[in-house]
Amino acid sequence: FRARRDNIGHATDFMGWYFNKSEKSLGIPLADAKHQYLAYHEGRTGYARGSYQRKAWLRRVSDEVASRAILYDTQLRSCGMI
Repeated sequence: FRARRDNIGHATDFMGWYFNKSEKSLGIPLADAKHQYLAYHEGRTGYARGSYQRKAWLRRVSDEVASRAILYDTQLRSCGMI
């Protein structure tokens, strides 16, 4: 109830909660940054309906999110964080 978007701990907790719900309800793996992003942007119902398929710009952004996730994963692995 008192969570703040500008608090990284609160924001991270929310993202974890939301992504876990998306994994359970839509079957999107937690490691699938592209589709997790699409489900967050469109809402789980919109994602299930495929509303993102009519938005080329959003699919392009989700590809960028996926690329960034790979980059961050690589960086974390190289410094021993994972």
